[in-house]
Amino acid sequence: WLRDPSTVVVPYDRNYLRVEFSALEFFDPEKIQFAYRLQGAEERWNYTDHSPLAIYTNLTGGEYRLCVKRTNVDGIWGPELCIPIFVTTPFYKEWWFFILAAIVFIALTLLVYRWQLNKKLAILRVRDRLSRDLHDEIGSALSSINIFSSMAKRQKDVSKKEDLLERIGTSAKGTM
Repeated sequence: WLRDPSTVVVPYDRNYLRVEFSALEFFDPEKIQFAYRLQGAEERWNYTDHSPLAIYTNLTGGEYRLCVKRTNVDGIWGPELCIPIFVTTPFYKEWWFFILAAIVFIALTLLVYRWQLNKKLAILRVRDRLSRDLHDEIGSALSSINIFSSMAKRQKDVSKKEDLLERIGTSAKGTM
């Protein structure tokens, strides 16, 4: 984030770099040669005769140094001059974006898992409630059948026995 103020910042969506350079030589400028290289992208020098122009395209995000050197009229190379260049990286290629995307993915996965788990638990609760209700109904019907059959055994009156047997049949049909 804190860069040298002399650093040239190139946005990632405009990563086309064109640099023209020149030397102040008034007597015999045709004898001057230039060499340049972009450290971080290439290691070898590029030599030019009379076209002092460097063009770089499709640079990936990162730090570079453009170094230029020239000869004098006698053909002796002078010292190199370097300019720091920083090409920004798109946010979706930054390390923090990958971490954020992983966190979002994990959170969404956990949400889907919890949602499915809650659905299954709701189904289990309904099943448990139904089985309890069914158990209670069958237990109640069997108790009434048991009571009516005990009463029918003790009953001497045939009409009352038939009434109790009718109740037993109704209770049995109700449980089915």
